[in-house]
Amino acid sequence: MLTPLGLDLPKLLLGQKRGMDKELVASLLREVREYSFDSNLIITGTDGSGAHIYIVGDPGRAMCCDLMGFAAIGVGDWHAESQFMVAKYVSSWPFEKALRLLYLAKKRAETAPGVGTDTDLFIIGSPPAGAHTQVGVDVVQRLHEMYEAHMKTIETMGWLADTQMEDYVKQLEASTQEAQETATESGGKEPPEPGTIRGDPEKGESEDDGKDNP
Repeated sequence: MLTPLGLDLPKLLLGQKRGMDKELVASLLREVREYSFDSNLIITGTDGSGAHIYIVGDPGRAMCCDLMGFAAIGVGDWHAESQFMVAKYVSSWPFEKALRLLYLAKKRAETAPGVGTDTDLFIIGSPPAGAHTQVGVDVVQRLHEMYEAHMKTIETMGWLADTQMEDYVKQLEASTQEAQETATESGGKEPPEPGTIRGDPEKGESEDDGKDNP
């Protein structure tokens, strides 16, 4: 909105001081304040008290994620964050365990439409400000190999669980069928109450063979 007018925010503010039309300045500033970028931003870093994570979204609202210890944005944010929650991640985890979970969360996020398969990893260290180290391609490749082995193990365990459940369901079906056949053979009658031979003892009825009981 400012570029077509040959302006940016500093020039607009300077023009306001130099007598630019007040109504135009007020209108442009209002548009700048109300403009929606429809996007989020993660700001993270470290200081003397430790690491800090913030998510900044429209219209400039900031949310501190230090307590959770993780943050994600974009179309795959729910997939990634849910992986951390299911794993019950806490910031006291050792680095290697957190790194493995981080890569797993990234792969989970790839199931969302629009999330690419390329992965860039950076480690943000202590001051000076902006100090960071990019994780090497060989490390990312090793993480991917461990991820594939992990998924293969889950697939095998899932197959075993499915087989066990299939056998259990068959046992239930067999026992149910046996119970139904037994009920059919007995005419569908419930077992007699204790002390009852046949008939209704309260009415003095008997379906015996007519012989007196001793």
